[in-house]
Amino acid sequence: MIEPEHRIGILANSREVFEQFSTMLSGFEISAQHFSVPERLAGQHILSFDRVPAWIICIPEGENDDFIDDFIDRYIDVPTLFIFEQHLNLISHQKVHAFIATLVK
Repeated sequence: MIEPEHRIGILANSREVFEQFSTMLSGFEISAQHFSVPERLAGQHILSFDRVPAWIICIPEGENDDFIDDFIDRYIDVPTLFIFEQHLNLISHQKVHAFIATLVK
């Protein structure tokens, strides 16, 4: 549950991908914040990431493995939806809506 803030972090390698997710979220009262995907989770990233109540992570398949390992280890209890960039399509749109619906009950 992401109340009362109703915000989500979107980790994506490009602003275009972030904008696609922002469009998908437009029907919800949620603010989305874009974060670029770092190589490793450390220092300043941890300070910023610790304040985010839920995540959508969209990266190319097979990239950023070290970061993903670090992220999962640290944020195992934070609601997170993983989507590969190569699979951004209608099914992703439906998955995003279903994920957000579980957060804003």
